[in-house]
Amino acid sequence: MMTMPPRTPDRFSARPIDGLADLSVLRSEFSHWLTSLGVEGEKVDDLLVVISELAANAVRESAAEGTPPTVRAEYDHRALELAVENDVDDTSHGVSTDGWDLDDPLRTGGRGLLVVSALVDEIDVEVHGQRLCVRCRLAIADD
Repeated sequence: MMTMPPRTPDRFSARPIDGLADLSVLRSEFSHWLTSLGVEGEKVDDLLVVISELAANAVRESAAEGTPPTVRAEYDHRALELAVENDVDDTSHGVSTDGWDLDDPLRTGGRGLLVVSALVDEIDVEVHGQRLCVRCRLAIADD
């Protein structure tokens, strides 16, 4: 069972995500956090899809030996930034992002990042050593 560390009102983190079974708890906690900040409606729905896709990818693609995937988010009352990280091994197709075209529906692999890129304003995929990080940003305020 996933345990949630304390969080400040404008920050969300969950560690570790030990498996796909933890995703429902993660979605529930994330939804409660968003609504406590005043985020509502379609933005919450979109962000729940985003966190579900990214966290599921992180769990599936994590190296057998390594740090469990992590999720964190920050909200600055105008935009939300969400980052999902996981360790990958040398055989994972996630280690190299060369040639990834997030706008190409015919690219190899799943469609999770394609779905995420349609729901957020910005998406960035980075690899640092054996750590893969997908970072997204979505404007919340309309002004």
